Amino acid sequence: MKRLIQIIAKWTFIICALSALLTACVNSNAAPKRQDRTPQRIVSLAPSITETLFAIGAGDRVVGVTLYCDWPVEVKNLPKVGQFTRFDIEKMLALRPDMVIATCDAPSETINHELTQYGIPALVVKAWTVEESIKTVREIGRAVGAERKAQAIAGDMERRLRKLRERLKDSPKVKTVLAYDREPLILAGPGTFADDIIRLAGGVNAAADARLKYPRYSIERLVLRGPEVIIEAAHGGGYGDVARKRAVAFWNGWPSIPAVKSGRIAVVDADIVSRPGPRIIEGLEAVARALHPELFPIEETDR
Repeated sequence: MKRLIQIIAKWTFIICALSALLTACVNSNAAPKRQDRTPQRIVSLAPSITETLFAIGAGDRVVGVTLYCDWPVEVKNLPKVGQFTRFDIEKMLALRPDMVIATCDAPSETINHELTQYGIPALVVKAWTVEESIKTVREIGRAVGAERKAQAIAGDMERRLRKLRERLKDSPKVKTVLAYDREPLILAGPGTFADDIIRLAGGVNAAADARLKYPRYSIERLVLRGPEVIIEAAHGGGYGDVARKRAVAFWNGWPSIPAVKSGRIAVVDADIVSRPGPRIIEGLEAVARALHPELFPIEETDR
């Protein structure tokens, strides 16, 4: 009987903990209570949030960002309050923010609870797909008093998404992988932004069978998967012609891969295929061009 009581108590605790976590993420898209005035000192805890704030015209009110916030260039000189998995609450408080915006990740949720104790409003957003990214633009716009500009940007993103879907509706699905690194080979797995982008761009993620979001893949396993297109996501602006030549030179070592045989190797900016902000549509369009170049004439400039 004592053992049975212990087991019941253990599982009751686990179920309650999971329920609390689920509730936090489900409710994370709910905007904070309306304030008496528009926030004037905003701290952003994610690169995508920072990009969104600047895009909707609230960049001049951002007083703190993370170490990874690097776009637009104006953010490089702003105070840094931490990184993706660890934030400095004291640095945040020193900036005297009247709003902090974070993502639905474990450290962000913790920060949200801590800030509540100090009476600082916090908005926690959730965006794991392209469509959720568009919703987040609107949500942030409402929270910071820039709803009109946010609506315009989100509307343009939706228009471009509809246009892309219409263009790709009859196109064949292309088996694709998106690589973040070569040695070791790290791919975009299931449940990532890149996975959603590949699907929307008319492709099938060849790494969708992985157990992790960003799995390490062996070249031998990739050869067996037989991707028709290989896309590399490059950081730090290294996604021009030189980067592509290097990528082609590397992959030429495995000529049996269909993508290598046909020379269908592309290099894109990692930020636009991994950050759920206004530029995520650019990432989607770049991947679509790589998968279906016949549908995107070189001279085409109209969005």
